[in-house]
Amino acid sequence: MTISDTLLTEVKRRLDNGESIRGIAHAAGISAPALNRFVNGQRTLTLPSADLLADHLELELGPGEMRKAPVDPRTELDRLYRSHGLGSRRIDGKVFSVDDHLNNIRRLNRMSRAMGEGDLTPRQIKQTLHFLPSDYVAALVKYLNASKG
Repeated sequence: MTISDTLLTEVKRRLDNGESIRGIAHAAGISAPALNRFVNGQRTLTLPSADLLADHLELELGPGEMRKAPVDPRTELDRLYRSHGLGSRRIDGKVFSVDDHLNNIRRLNRMSRAMGEGDLTPRQIKQTLHFLPSDYVAALVKYLNASKG
């Protein structure tokens, strides 16, 4: 599998998970039209753009292939929090931190368990916290699940 194939596979996986070309390009620091042409097979990426994209997608070069670099769930949470500009969003005059979001989900899960329902699914959490980006909610849930074990 070539580097381009690996990048394309990961970008398409993220698109299937609800991210947008514009969002991926912005977070990676590359042009959205260039990424769109790459995904549609019209052009290749420049080496600097491929490097930025691989860094954003947390891919690292290995012997003969690219592979996902292991990422600490909290590091991923903090990265998504910053990339979505959540530190500048105010709700009722308050800026919520990553820890505030985690505590809100813990509180929701406690209430759900008290009602005999069990923990909420990522979809239910996203519906409740509809103002948060989907990839960020998924990372919050992943972090909470990793910290249980």
